Amino acid sequence: APRSTTYEIVNSLLEAEILENVGTEGYVYFGRAMHLFGWAYSHHNAHYRRIIETLDKMAAETGETVQLCGLRGNKYIVLDCRDSSGPFRISSDVGVEVPIPWTASGRLLLGHMSEEEVKDFIPPGDYKLPDGRVIAPAEFFSDIALARQQGFSETAALADRFTWCMAAPIRD
Repeated sequence: APRSTTYEIVNSLLEAEILENVGTEGYVYFGRAMHLFGWAYSHHNAHYRRIIETLDKMAAETGETVQLCGLRGNKYIVLDCRDSSGPFRISSDVGVEVPIPWTASGRLLLGHMSEEEVKDFIPPGDYKLPDGRVIAPAEFFSDIALARQQGFSETAALADRFTWCMAAPIRD
């Protein structure tokens, strides 16, 4: 778009508080209105209220970190989270995109796909873990099949060597 059009759009979004100025470099980020839209969504969407109640209950009962996860494009993302009440908290921040093979949830989230669809969906570099180890695609496909069969997924020492993760789908 022409620069003048971009400035016009950004200025309109600033006036509506959908964006706000950040710092002195002319950067913009989500503004107060976006916060209010998100708050309204989380407080008035019946399904989301049930999700929040469930996250709170699971975290209280287990004392562990509980996350609601989903897909954004071909990445895993934490949509909401309740941290562990214990001294150790291992989690991803809400909104951070993570390669799907790094996660227990990813094995469930791809359970509806064929092996060929998964091959096309996952970028080759996403099989490389933060410590340099590489997950063999065949092992990942096998994990997806097992998760599909079991109805849940477990992983140990993937993205962090001190973590054990369990993922279970929301069915109703």
